[in-house]
Amino acid sequence: MNAAILARSALRTRSTARLMRSDLYHFENTNGQNIPFKTTNKVGLAVKMALYLGLGFGAPFLGKFSFVYLMEQRSSRLSSKLRL
Repeated sequence: MNAAILARSALRTRSTARLMRSDLYHFENTNGQNIPFKTTNKVGLAVKMALYLGLGFGAPFLGKFSFVYLMEQRSSRLSSKLRL
């Protein structure tokens, strides 16, 4: 009985996997047709990639510096209130 259940579940997963792999889109097999942006303007592509990658890399550093700046501002306000 257990073998029959396992066999049915194995068949079910194979059939759903086959349905999920069916290709819903057709892409031409040419350069630049399989990505959602144009690659004809090389300078524009380089600028966009530099901004995207630079902001992604710099986000933790910007967050750290803004956090440190805010903490310094709060501590200076607190120390000025304590001096009065």
